[in-house]
Amino acid sequence: QEAIRRIKERIKNIATAKQKEDLSEQQWTSVYATLLSDYVAGIRPLEAAFSKVIIQPHMGSLTNINAHLNSPKGKINLNLEYNPDNNSLRMTVDIPTKCKGVISVPIIADIYKYITCNNRLIFSNQQYISHSLTELDLVMGNEHYLNFEVSKGGKYVFEAR
Repeated sequence: QEAIRRIKERIKNIATAKQKEDLSEQQWTSVYATLLSDYVAGIRPLEAAFSKVIIQPHMGSLTNINAHLNSPKGKINLNLEYNPDNNSLRMTVDIPTKCKGVISVPIIADIYKYITCNNRLIFSNQQYISHSLTELDLVMGNEHYLNFEVSKGGKYVFEAR
């Protein structure tokens, strides 16, 4: 709900700017791409020039998000699939090697029985398994996300059930 409110506010501000400055169609349509990557896919910088990035998708009623963003450090990819029939989630994130970041796994089901990252068990019985992947660490989240900090770029495949 918060993401939708921010999108509406942003569109309203841009529409006002369009009326005042007569923005070109290319500028106007690029707004939607920015809104989708920032708010739906949740790909945003945490530090200058995307040295550190956060990927925090806002699924809403979506069951699939496939997005990429060309950052100064390289291409950031997100592919997220949610199966409501069995409350399973698969989230694949590619972060450039020159980046570090925070990957926020949406908590869609009330409690996941387990979460794996790159086929290694990292979360089971509501407990984080800290020694599974050395480049991954559970950090402060909230009731909507489990946040994992990654100390180096690479491909991270999260699966939750």
